Amino acid sequence: MSSIRVTTPQAIYDVTIGTGLLRTLYPRLKKLNSGKPPKTFVITSPAIWALWHKRFLASFPADAQPAALFLPPGERHKRLAQVEALAEQLVTAGADRDSILLAFGGGIIGDLTGFLAAIYMRGIRYIGLPSTILAQVDSSLGGKTGVNLIAGKNLIGAFHHPLAVLTDIDTLGTLPAAELRAGLQESIKAGIILS
Repeated sequence: MSSIRVTTPQAIYDVTIGTGLLRTLYPRLKKLNSGKPPKTFVITSPAIWALWHKRFLASFPADAQPAALFLPPGERHKRLAQVEALAEQLVTAGADRDSILLAFGGGIIGDLTGFLAAIYMRGIRYIGLPSTILAQVDSSLGGKTGVNLIAGKNLIGAFHHPLAVLTDIDTLGTLPAAELRAGLQESIKAGIILS
Protein backbone atom coordinates (compact mmCIF):
# COMPACT_ATOMS: atom_id res chain seq x y z
CA MET A 1 0.00 0.00 0.00
CA SER A 2 1.26 3.46 -0.83
CA SER A 3 0.06 7.01 -0.30
CA ILE A 4 0.62 10.15 -2.35
CA ARG A 5 -0.11 13.60 -0.94
CA VAL A 6 -1.87 16.01 -3.29
CA THR A 7 -1.17 19.64 -2.41
CA THR A 8 -3.03 22.49 -4.08
CA PRO A 9 -3.66 26.09 -3.03
CA GLN A 10 -7.21 25.07 -2.06
CA ALA A 11 -6.77 21.63 -0.48
CA ILE A 12 -4.39 18.96 0.74
CA TYR A 13 -5.46 15.33 0.64
CA ASP A 14 -4.02 11.84 0.33
CA VAL A 15 -4.44 9.34 -2.48
CA THR A 16 -4.08 5.85 -1.00
CA ILE A 17 -3.37 3.01 -3.43
CA GLY A 18 -3.49 -0.66 -2.54
CA THR A 19 -5.46 -3.88 -2.40
CA GLY A 20 -8.28 -4.60 0.01
CA LEU A 21 -9.09 -0.94 0.70
CA LEU A 22 -12.83 -1.51 0.35
CA ARG A 23 -12.72 -3.82 3.37
CA THR A 24 -11.24 -1.00 5.48
CA LEU A 25 -13.54 1.86 4.51
CA TYR A 26 -15.26 2.51 7.83
CA PRO A 27 -12.05 2.77 9.90
CA ARG A 28 -10.61 5.09 7.26
CA LEU A 29 -13.73 7.26 7.34
CA LYS A 30 -13.54 7.46 11.13
CA LYS A 31 -9.89 8.51 10.90
CA LEU A 32 -10.72 11.24 8.37
CA ASN A 33 -13.69 12.51 10.36
CA SER A 34 -13.28 13.21 14.06
CA GLY A 35 -16.33 13.53 16.26
CA LYS A 36 -19.82 12.22 15.61
CA PRO A 37 -19.97 9.81 12.64
CA PRO A 38 -21.50 11.59 9.65
CA LYS A 39 -24.31 10.25 7.49
CA THR A 40 -22.60 8.58 4.56
CA PHE A 41 -23.98 8.06 1.06
CA VAL A 42 -22.39 6.05 -1.74
CA ILE A 43 -23.13 7.07 -5.30
CA THR A 44 -22.44 4.30 -7.76
CA SER A 45 -23.91 2.37 -10.67
CA PRO A 46 -26.13 -0.68 -10.23
CA ALA A 47 -23.57 -2.90 -12.01
CA ILE A 48 -20.64 -1.83 -9.82
CA TRP A 49 -22.73 -2.17 -6.67
CA ALA A 50 -23.85 -5.68 -7.66
CA LEU A 51 -20.20 -6.74 -7.99
CA TRP A 52 -18.74 -5.03 -4.92
CA HIS A 53 -21.43 -4.19 -2.35
CA LYS A 54 -20.63 -7.06 0.04
CA ARG A 55 -16.96 -6.15 0.21
CA PHE A 56 -17.82 -2.44 0.31
CA LEU A 57 -20.20 -2.80 3.28
CA ALA A 58 -18.11 -5.36 5.20
CA SER A 59 -16.30 -2.83 7.40
CA PHE A 60 -19.38 -0.77 8.34
CA PRO A 61 -21.22 -1.59 11.57
CA ALA A 62 -24.95 -2.28 11.26
CA ASP A 63 -25.88 1.15 12.62
CA ALA A 64 -23.58 3.04 10.23
CA GLN A 65 -24.29 1.45 6.84
CA PRO A 66 -24.10 4.00 4.00
CA ALA A 67 -27.17 4.57 1.86
CA ALA A 68 -26.60 3.64 -1.79
CA LEU A 69 -27.83 6.00 -4.51
CA PHE A 70 -27.59 4.91 -8.12
CA LEU A 71 -26.58 6.61 -11.34
CA PRO A 72 -27.38 4.73 -14.54
CA PRO A 73 -24.27 3.89 -16.58
CA GLY A 74 -23.24 5.91 -19.60
CA GLU A 75 -22.18 9.40 -20.59
CA ARG A 76 -25.77 10.35 -21.46
CA HIS A 77 -26.61 10.28 -17.73
CA LYS A 78 -23.89 12.77 -16.79
CA ARG A 79 -26.46 15.57 -16.82
CA LEU A 80 -28.01 18.14 -14.50
CA ALA A 81 -31.25 16.14 -14.38
CA GLN A 82 -29.38 13.31 -12.64
CA VAL A 83 -27.72 15.74 -10.23
CA GLU A 84 -31.14 17.12 -9.29
CA ALA A 85 -32.60 13.62 -8.86
CA LEU A 86 -29.72 12.56 -6.60
CA ALA A 87 -29.94 15.80 -4.60
CA GLU A 88 -33.63 15.16 -3.99
CA GLN A 89 -32.78 11.64 -2.78
CA LEU A 90 -30.17 13.08 -0.42
CA VAL A 91 -32.71 15.49 1.05
CA THR A 92 -35.26 12.70 1.50
CA ALA A 93 -32.62 10.51 3.19
CA GLY A 94 -31.66 13.29 5.62
CA ALA A 95 -28.27 14.31 4.22
CA ASP A 96 -26.97 17.41 5.96
CA ARG A 97 -23.90 19.68 5.80
CA ASP A 98 -21.84 17.12 7.73
CA SER A 99 -22.68 14.23 5.39
CA ILE A 100 -20.04 12.59 3.21
CA LEU A 101 -20.57 11.30 -0.32
CA LEU A 102 -18.56 8.32 -1.54
CA ALA A 103 -18.02 8.38 -5.32
CA PHE A 104 -17.63 4.68 -6.17
CA GLY A 105 -17.12 4.07 -9.87
CA GLY A 106 -15.47 5.39 -12.98
CA GLY A 107 -14.93 8.92 -14.19
CA ILE A 108 -18.58 9.73 -14.84
CA ILE A 109 -19.57 8.84 -11.30
CA GLY A 110 -16.57 10.68 -9.87
CA ASP A 111 -17.21 13.85 -11.88
CA LEU A 112 -20.94 13.92 -11.15
CA THR A 113 -20.60 13.04 -7.45
CA GLY A 114 -17.92 15.68 -6.97
CA PHE A 115 -20.15 18.28 -8.62
CA LEU A 116 -23.10 17.23 -6.48
CA ALA A 117 -20.91 17.54 -3.37
CA ALA A 118 -19.78 21.00 -4.51
CA ILE A 119 -23.32 22.35 -4.78
CA TYR A 120 -25.36 20.38 -2.22
CA MET A 121 -26.02 22.70 0.74
CA ARG A 122 -23.33 24.97 -0.78
CA GLY A 123 -20.69 22.28 -0.48
CA ILE A 124 -20.22 19.04 1.44
CA ARG A 125 -17.35 16.57 1.61
CA TYR A 126 -16.78 13.59 -0.63
CA ILE A 127 -14.28 10.78 -1.02
CA GLY A 128 -13.22 9.34 -4.36
CA LEU A 129 -13.26 5.56 -4.74
CA PRO A 130 -12.28 5.18 -8.42
CA SER A 131 -12.89 1.74 -9.89
CA THR A 132 -11.39 2.10 -13.38
CA ILE A 133 -7.80 2.75 -14.45
CA LEU A 134 -8.80 5.94 -16.21
CA ALA A 135 -10.54 7.27 -13.10
CA GLN A 136 -7.64 6.17 -10.90
CA VAL A 137 -5.01 8.03 -12.91
CA ASP A 138 -7.03 11.00 -14.16
CA SER A 139 -10.53 12.06 -13.16
CA SER A 140 -10.30 11.28 -9.42
CA LEU A 141 -7.38 13.71 -9.06
CA GLY A 142 -7.31 17.50 -9.10
CA GLY A 143 -10.84 18.32 -7.96
CA LYS A 144 -12.30 18.71 -11.45
CA THR A 145 -16.04 18.02 -11.27
CA GLY A 146 -18.80 18.54 -13.75
CA VAL A 147 -21.66 17.45 -15.92
CA ASN A 148 -22.45 17.68 -19.61
CA LEU A 149 -24.73 19.87 -21.66
CA ILE A 150 -26.11 19.01 -25.09
CA ALA A 151 -23.57 21.53 -26.42
CA GLY A 152 -20.58 19.66 -24.98
CA LYS A 153 -18.83 17.76 -22.20
CA ASN A 154 -18.17 19.18 -18.73
CA LEU A 155 -19.52 22.63 -19.59
CA ILE A 156 -21.03 22.95 -16.10
CA GLY A 157 -18.75 22.21 -13.18
CA ALA A 158 -16.66 23.36 -10.27
CA PHE A 159 -13.33 22.65 -8.65
CA HIS A 160 -14.16 20.79 -5.45
CA HIS A 161 -11.41 18.62 -4.01
CA PRO A 162 -12.15 15.31 -2.30
CA LEU A 163 -11.45 14.68 1.35
CA ALA A 164 -9.36 11.70 0.17
CA VAL A 165 -9.03 9.26 -2.72
CA LEU A 166 -8.92 5.54 -1.94
CA THR A 167 -7.79 3.51 -4.94
CA ASP A 168 -8.49 -0.18 -4.43
CA ILE A 169 -6.79 -1.90 -7.35
CA ASP A 170 -8.82 -5.06 -6.69
CA THR A 171 -11.72 -3.35 -8.49
CA LEU A 172 -9.78 -3.51 -11.75
CA GLY A 173 -10.25 -7.29 -11.75
CA THR A 174 -13.83 -6.98 -13.00
CA LEU A 175 -13.16 -4.52 -15.83
CA PRO A 176 -13.57 -5.63 -19.44
CA ALA A 177 -10.27 -6.01 -21.32
CA ALA A 178 -11.08 -3.09 -23.65
CA GLU A 179 -11.58 -0.75 -20.70
CA LEU A 180 -8.32 -1.90 -19.13
CA ARG A 181 -6.48 -1.20 -22.40
CA ALA A 182 -8.08 2.24 -22.75
CA GLY A 183 -7.02 3.20 -19.23
CA LEU A 184 -3.46 1.97 -19.77
CA GLN A 185 -3.23 3.85 -23.06
CA GLU A 186 -4.37 7.05 -21.35
CA SER A 187 -1.73 6.54 -18.63
CA ILE A 188 1.00 6.10 -21.25
CA LYS A 189 -0.20 9.19 -23.14
CA ALA A 190 -0.10 11.26 -19.92
CA GLY A 191 3.45 10.08 -19.28
CA ILE A 192 4.58 10.95 -22.80
CA ILE A 193 3.13 14.48 -22.71
CA LEU A 194 4.22 15.21 -19.11
CA SER A 195 6.73 17.83 -20.23
